[in-house]
Amino acid sequence: MAVDEFCELTVIVSPAGSPGPSGPAGPSGDTGPAGPAGPQGGVGPAGPQGEPGDPGGPVGPAGPAGPAGPQGDTGPIGPTGDTGPAGPAGPQGDVGPAGPQGEPGTGGGGSVAIPLSNKNMTAAVTSAPYMLACATPLAVTPAADGYLHVFVNGVAYALGDALRTSDFYFSADAGTTPRAIADLTLGDLLYQGSGLAFALDAADVITYLTLATP
Repeated sequence: MAVDEFCELTVIVSPAGSPGPSGPAGPSGDTGPAGPAGPQGGVGPAGPQGEPGDPGGPVGPAGPAGPAGPQGDTGPIGPTGDTGPAGPAGPQGDVGPAGPQGEPGTGGGGSVAIPLSNKNMTAAVTSAPYMLACATPLAVTPAADGYLHVFVNGVAYALGDALRTSDFYFSADAGTTPRAIADLTLGDLLYQGSGLAFALDAADVITYLTLATP
């Protein structure tokens, strides 16, 4: 065929057919690996400080004190402690003064016995010399050859012979004039002389005794 000859080509286009049904879905592919973590975000700025809250109300008054609780029972008495050891013996006391001499018999020498009323008499209370020492009067007139002794609580004291400067003296005019021992008579009273070193009180006991002079 020569180059300059034309050929007539007829193209017959057929109409498109209907699409076929969809094929089944293929299986899901595997999950890909996780990507790397992103960088941490920066800390955000601090928020503004909140307004202070309203103050509370005033403090209420103190409530009244509650009543006292009942008293507890008394505990039991503890056991008695053991007796302590005996202490050492104290030193021996001094020998006491000799007791008054007994009255001599009245059968010889002319002595006159003192009645019981002039024994163990209660002393008067004194605070100074020349005060009444015993309110019980002399119950008998001593014999001329006798000598009267005055005892206070069993101890003999000096009797003034017409003197007020001894421990005691007798008087018939309220203590103003001291009697001589030879002139003592029934009814005379005993007074405290200026020589006594202590005052008398109602706890003191006075006794008169007579002895014959040799």
